[in-house]
Amino acid sequence: MRKDIMHPMLNIAIRIVRTVGVSILQAYDSQSFTQNYQNNNSDSVTHIVIQSEKIMIKMIKKFYPNHKTILVLDKKKKIENNKVYWIINPISGQKNFVKKIPLFCTSINILVNKKIEISVIYDPLHNELFTAVRGQGSKLNGFRTRCIQPKSINNTIFTINNHDIFNLNKNKLYHKLINLLYIDGITFRCTGSLTLNLAYISVGRIDGLIYCHIPFFKLMTGKLNIIESGGLLNHISHNKNENINLNNNLHIFIGSSKLMQDLLKKIKTI
Repeated sequence: MRKDIMHPMLNIAIRIVRTVGVSILQAYDSQSFTQNYQNNNSDSVTHIVIQSEKIMIKMIKKFYPNHKTILVLDKKKKIENNKVYWIINPISGQKNFVKKIPLFCTSINILVNKKIEISVIYDPLHNELFTAVRGQGSKLNGFRTRCIQPKSINNTIFTINNHDIFNLNKNKLYHKLINLLYIDGITFRCTGSLTLNLAYISVGRIDGLIYCHIPFFKLMTGKLNIIESGGLLNHISHNKNENINLNNNLHIFIGSSKLMQDLLKKIKTI
């Protein structure tokens, strides 16, 4: 798709996430929402997500009626060639959202011919807009960003999905790698939002990411930000099919080229 077509799509995507961000913040600040959650009423969270989805889909269809929409958790959706898909995620970090932890965001990724061409991630609480267009770099609030290029893997900060680290029988490689990196002085973080993790790596707030058994579709919101900021994404998968498969479970390693070289060397020693 021509680059001159990308900018209007980017502008519409930004307009959509900002619109949804306003409604999300209204719910975040609502006392009734907090009370409903404390009373174990999960329907209140579901209602906010569904309403946000409806707003996003309605706005997409208004400007691009022939484009397809996919919810980020829709594993059954098949991606076809020669079509444009908008992958939407109203709230990444839902548990943070309901517990008033200020780490959540909304995102849109636009796929053209099975390639992510535009990525928009919006943190409404901090008014931070992370964008990326294929071949045109990544930005934070309009300013170009680059991932960190540390000289060594020592004393860096990595983000992990800690719910898998304790399953030793299932994730022996993952557990051994985390222990090995901890010895080297690496600090680990778990923010509760994969999308924000990827955005933070693209602007240099986090050095790298190590996730175990993560479905490919979850990486689609933020992958382009990593690539356009100069980062690399490596994975270990038993599936040799190179086509996009939303259900592929992967071991993911993300960071600068130097970090990935050091990390892969350590993996080979395990």
